[in-house]
Amino acid sequence: MTNACDDQSSQVNNIKEFTQHIFLCFSKNLDLASIAKRGKILGETMTFYLERALFVVAPPDSGKSTTLRSMFLDRRLGLNGVPPPSSSHHRIAADYYISNERRLHLRLTSPHEYGESPEEFMEKARGNMPDGRWCFACPFQPDARNKMPDVVDSVKLFIGKFSPERTRVAFLSPNRHGQQIGTFLPGRDLTQELLAIPNVEVMCIDGRQRNKNGLLLADFFDFT
Repeated sequence: MTNACDDQSSQVNNIKEFTQHIFLCFSKNLDLASIAKRGKILGETMTFYLERALFVVAPPDSGKSTTLRSMFLDRRLGLNGVPPPSSSHHRIAADYYISNERRLHLRLTSPHEYGESPEEFMEKARGNMPDGRWCFACPFQPDARNKMPDVVDSVKLFIGKFSPERTRVAFLSPNRHGQQIGTFLPGRDLTQELLAIPNVEVMCIDGRQRNKNGLLLADFFDFT
């Protein structure tokens, strides 16, 4: 009986990509259904694949977008290591090549503040990430707001939709107002709730000074 992976090898034009797919198949001990879900082999070509997702989390007006902009301290993002100002006339591009093989989709507006439902948020994200290898970064709010659920359920829904290899949640704690994570949703341990989700990492960073954490966040998307 012919192995299904062998049957599909002729459909992969790039031999290097196919070798990487086979290695992933064995290293992660994935069955064919899991590989198909991740968009790796079962199709005419390699399609969409999300490798890493980063969510910066804090209440409204806490510096989430400014913190994400500080990732431009990393020269790979193309602004010569200078974060763009937050004024409205300094709009930034939606995606950036972070290596020859992958791009980063950077969104600066929280779907909680933008009034999107989870379906609208994820549909928009997918629409901005065509086929290929991607990473994703976006702000979230800790609590449910408008049509979006709280950060724990938002992360669960995102992972259920896109199945990233790794997901990192970075809380601004303290944020620029000095508020700590314990005040975001009193009575809940957000760190432990998020760590209970497979492949989710949690960190707290000091958001009281602008443009101090950009390289720390950008390092999550360094594959060298």
